[in-house]
Amino acid sequence: MYLAHPIINQNKIMKNIYLTFFVFFVVLNFGTAQTDPYTNVHMYNSFALNPARAGFMDRQFDESYTTKAFLSSRHLWGTLPGFHSSQMLTADVALPDKNIGLGIVIHNEQMHVLRHTGAQIAYAYHIAGENKANSGGVSLGLNMGFNN
Repeated sequence: MYLAHPIINQNKIMKNIYLTFFVFFVVLNFGTAQTDPYTNVHMYNSFALNPARAGFMDRQFDESYTTKAFLSSRHLWGTLPGFHSSQMLTADVALPDKNIGLGIVIHNEQMHVLRHTGAQIAYAYHIAGENKANSGGVSLGLNMGFNN
């Protein structure tokens, strides 16, 4: 019966340990899932996360409302020093004769000594479905901005 050399097994173990630490390092440094300050308001304001919703008009309701604005302010752990607060303002407008929508998002988040401020502008193009009475169709959106 052949037994592997103990030094070779130690090398494999060390390589696995190094690989594990490398993967954790990459995930911790570059993983930014759900760090946007406005991910919790998406059910009320879908434009905050999806630029294709800029100027989107729900055709089941009155089409005369082509401008929407949303203001949100949130304060967590208010009794603790350096509590977390976030504010967000979004506005979007529909230009139905050109099938486009334009929008802007401005946000501010502060937690103790950390502060994040940013703004984005959005452009969306809407292609209506066959049944215009329904809200079906395709929307394409682009946004750009800065975060500080």
